[in-house]
Amino acid sequence: MKRWTKQVNEKYFYGGRIVFPYIIPLVVVGFLSGLLAFYYFSFNFLIIVLFLVWLVGFWLIGFFLKYRFIFWLAIFLIFFTIGLGRGFIFEAGIRDSFLEGFLEQKISLSGQVISSPECQNFYCRFVFQPTNSQAKVLVSTRGENVDFSCGQYLEINGKLARPQAFIDEQGKLFAYDRYLAGRKIAYTISFATFEKSEQESWHYCSWLSSLKESLLAGPKRYLPEPHYSYFAGMSSGDRLPEKNRQIASQVGLAHLFVVSGYHLQIIATALFSLFYFLKPTFRLLSTSGIIFLFIALTGFKFSAWRAGLMAVLAGILFIFGRPKKSFYILLAVLLFLSFLSPPALLYDRGFQLSFLAATGLVLLGDFWKRKIDFLPDNFNFKDNTAAFLAVYSIIFPALLLFFGGVSIWSWPANIAVVPLAPLIIFFGFLTGLIYIIPPNFLGQWLAFIPAVISYFLLSVVVQLVNLFYFLTNYQNSQWNIFSSLLLLIIVIMVIRKRLNLSTIIIKGKKCYNKKL
Repeated sequence: MKRWTKQVNEKYFYGGRIVFPYIIPLVVVGFLSGLLAFYYFSFNFLIIVLFLVWLVGFWLIGFFLKYRFIFWLAIFLIFFTIGLGRGFIFEAGIRDSFLEGFLEQKISLSGQVISSPECQNFYCRFVFQPTNSQAKVLVSTRGENVDFSCGQYLEINGKLARPQAFIDEQGKLFAYDRYLAGRKIAYTISFATFEKSEQESWHYCSWLSSLKESLLAGPKRYLPEPHYSYFAGMSSGDRLPEKNRQIASQVGLAHLFVVSGYHLQIIATALFSLFYFLKPTFRLLSTSGIIFLFIALTGFKFSAWRAGLMAVLAGILFIFGRPKKSFYILLAVLLFLSFLSPPALLYDRGFQLSFLAATGLVLLGDFWKRKIDFLPDNFNFKDNTAAFLAVYSIIFPALLLFFGGVSIWSWPANIAVVPLAPLIIFFGFLTGLIYIIPPNFLGQWLAFIPAVISYFLLSVVVQLVNLFYFLTNYQNSQWNIFSSLLLLIIVIMVIRKRLNLSTIIIKGKKCYNKKL
């Protein structure tokens, strides 16, 4: 048996040398292809099961008869079928047979609010879970009527519907229904009316909401506007006022004020550099603790902890790992997260940018470190710059495709602002903690630090906006496709060159040689 196992290992896996380079990418591509096929075509679940059984037999034939091509093809098709089945099970799990009978009808539902209300202009929206049901409903109502928090039991009245796709500001079709499905939301009720219930209400998000209000009370009292809004946006994902949001968007800093993987990736990398004087274990614990606090203040949203996981993992691999194997670990994490929420990778731009940012940091981090070796290393300026360039090299084509344009001030603004953003978050949180503990007047003195940094950052942003603003906009043109593909080809060539580098240790120093 041992001899037969060794022969099979050498025959199909080359002694274990192809597990990372071939099997993991093959499994990921097969699974994601199955998900993509499920959401674009119709499949019967019974056919999926029968097809999977047939493929297992197909794989066994290739395995025992030692047909290598059949063996690898069967592995791809098996995980392709698993992707189909996972998509079917996920979509069935987020729906409710009782609610399906009341679609496009007025309905009255009793249940609990499971997210903090998000208010904008004249309306608010929140996630509502009916009693005795696992389904989730996105409810929108008039803002002046919202006087409750997360955990409150309500009786909702309104028209039940499924979310629909729509055309976004760039003229592209946005699959809003699939986007909400990634958050396990299958229904909506617009212009709803509600009545509070006297039932005792408690939910973990109510405790998190109270924690958030307590931590932000100090900064809210001592930081004037617009500095408090910028701090709240960076630390807890609160929405910026429209004017401030436009200014941040014009210079490519909008990612700092939303819950996104790109934002957390940059923050995590800067925190790793900020705690450079600590031992690696304490650097990891300190960074992970602050990222965990950020996720908690957002209400433990799936998108937040998913982005936080990718950010911390990429930071760990960037500092401690090897680029080639680190990329395969990222692929394995991508497979796991896609299994938990199948629509996320296909329809959630935040998840897509999160994975691309982590990939750029892992694959191109060392490359950019060598290219900018002439920069000073004071306060880890070189590492922060290399991390930003590595991330931006990968996500730049995606930004062009997703948003149709990018500001030329994005690079200098991010290099100037991003390394200081963690300081605002860190000292802002510290101000909130000291404000809670008497005597709270000490928080006023500590708030001076994030206030000064915020004044500097805001002056940089305003000067860049006033100096000159240019937006490359290639919407609905062949130049958009051509330029994006050209940039993508360049990035792939750089990555390929990077992957052909091997790291060797000579007298405790890293040296890089090309593989022939």
